[in-house]
Amino acid sequence: MSYDFKEKMPECISTFVDTACELSVILGKPPVCSSRNGRVLAWDNEDGEGGYFMDLVLQDDGKTKALFGEHTDQRKANESIGYCRYHGVQIEMYWEGEKSNGY
Repeated sequence: MSYDFKEKMPECISTFVDTACELSVILGKPPVCSSRNGRVLAWDNEDGEGGYFMDLVLQDDGKTKALFGEHTDQRKANESIGYCRYHGVQIEMYWEGEKSNGY
């Protein structure tokens, strides 16, 4: 199969999609929710309370940002945060209601 595209996808969209795919692999499942015309994807925290562990956002400036809350599986949380730090994705962490700015 061959596809011929007239225009290249903007780099910011490509980065956002790549990041979402890789985080889905790390977490072992796809996002459970999307909003803002697909510019925000969310993964649940698996605690049975209906909250979200992470939101991945394509910001107005074209940068991808990850917002982290608490997760029941600390290994998955650490791997997700590590992936974002390694690949230069901006992060913010929220633990017990407090905001901690990441990179």
